[in-house]
Amino acid sequence: MRFETYEQAEQWILSRKKLLVYYEPFAAAMKEAGDPQKDLLCFHVAGTNGKGSTCCVLYEILRTKYRKVGRYTSPQLISFRDRTVINDEWIPGNKVLEYANRYEELIERYELGTVGISTMFSFLWFKEEKVDAAVIETTMGGRYDTTNIIPSAAVSVITSIGFDHMEFLGGTLAEIAGEKAGIIKENRPVVIGDMEEEALAVIEQEAAVRHARVLRCLPFEDCGGTAFLADGIRYETGNTAPYFKYDAALALTAAKTDGIDLSSE
Repeated sequence: MRFETYEQAEQWILSRKKLLVYYEPFAAAMKEAGDPQKDLLCFHVAGTNGKGSTCCVLYEILRTKYRKVGRYTSPQLISFRDRTVINDEWIPGNKVLEYANRYEELIERYELGTVGISTMFSFLWFKEEKVDAAVIETTMGGRYDTTNIIPSAAVSVITSIGFDHMEFLGGTLAEIAGEKAGIIKENRPVVIGDMEEEALAVIEQEAAVRHARVLRCLPFEDCGGTAFLADGIRYETGNTAPYFKYDAALALTAAKTDGIDLSSE
């Protein structure tokens, strides 16, 4: 055993943050780790802006339907552990320590960085805890993102398309949209937010190829303050930012696609 404390394991994990993420070696490492993601019901969220807040709201809504819900987001806010949550509990430090010691050789052999490690540990913990559903935020892009290791999704969400990570995703909105559209799964619905026609056309084309139903955000109206209307129903978010209220409406759209009654408390 190389690491004796969680702090040692965390320091080692975070020291690898500059290692680039490549999908193929990550997929190979996950296969050796037993492909824990294959058994999970996932809600997959990508986008230039809004994916974090959409994930957080969707996670809260799903908890009204499912007993045990996981959430994976990045980067961390306070601790490496807060990337990975089940029912508001961070992944335990002793679990991170256990995984670090168990998979150290595998991680070193495939040269996984912090992002790959956090994604792997999240899927391992979600499977071990038998979550009923998991909200998964892409780390960057979509098509070759580590989170796109999931074979399917209850619903995919693409919040927005803008100019981000252009050195990896491309120099035009169409190219960036093509990468983020890579999370669209065969015969599974995709919810999309407002975006330029150039990006929208690419996403709709990808959805058509994959026989995926495209859903736009529920009819939305900002009521000022913390309130908004989505499909004629009034909601309070506790947040006055217009963008947050729209992201919440996207989360509601995804939840409705999963059969959750939006008129309920």
